[in-house]
Amino acid sequence: MKTNNLTKKVLIADDDVEYRNILDKIFFKNYETDFALNANEEIEKAKQNEYALIVTDNQMKDGYGNSGIYAIEQIRKFDKETPIVLNTSNTALDIAVEALQKGANEVTNKRLDFEKFREMLGKYLIGDGGGN
Repeated sequence: MKTNNLTKKVLIADDDVEYRNILDKIFFKNYETDFALNANEEIEKAKQNEYALIVTDNQMKDGYGNSGIYAIEQIRKFDKETPIVLNTSNTALDIAVEALQKGANEVTNKRLDFEKFREMLGKYLIGDGGGN
């Protein structure tokens, strides 16, 4: 598993702009952040850039019915190493299992336990305490 502390860039894919901004301000203030509003945009950005971490929602309104799990599956076709976290409000067991099977490294709930989320980020974002 790649833990990339050379790239100081994180991709946050979520159609909830307010939530994306909260994640960015609290957890990724030491990183350059890119944002995607939907799965297709997330896939394209992942093709064009190198990220230390990708955080994706599952249910994004893109007009095509594509989910964060779909994005994970597509990204894993060309990038096997970048850590991907599915951060979703629906953490039902079947969603979590599918996300992990498609290549997610972690599945977290949008109703964040900040300390647990920061601790999880620390596994992937080496050298700065997990985005502190």
